[in-house]
Amino acid sequence: ASEATTSDAAGQTQDLLAWTLGGDGQAVTVVASVVAELAGGGNSNSFVMTGNFRRVAGVVTQVGDTPIQKNPLQSAAPNATMVVTGASVYVRATGVAASTYGWRAESSATQVSA
Repeated sequence: ASEATTSDAAGQTQDLLAWTLGGDGQAVTVVASVVAELAGGGNSNSFVMTGNFRRVAGVVTQVGDTPIQKNPLQSAAPNATMVVTGASVYVRATGVAASTYGWRAESSATQVSA
């Protein structure tokens, strides 16, 4: 299990958590819970997501979709998703312009080698 906390200002994009698939034939399933709270309180948003990824010939790809359950409590809501960059999978958070959010992410990853 992994966890991270951070804050952003003015709609920044940040990577909260990362997993690196070390060798070809590896696969990982990542389950992440993310909460964004507007500075000063009053509004929060939550996300629960599950993603499946594999590494073949040095390239990590997503397997299928990453279903995301979003619970926004405001119209201009921040966002969280999973993305692949190189040999790593990231939980990525994006804030809202002119707003500061505190972020907390917790996750678990199940990794299998071929």
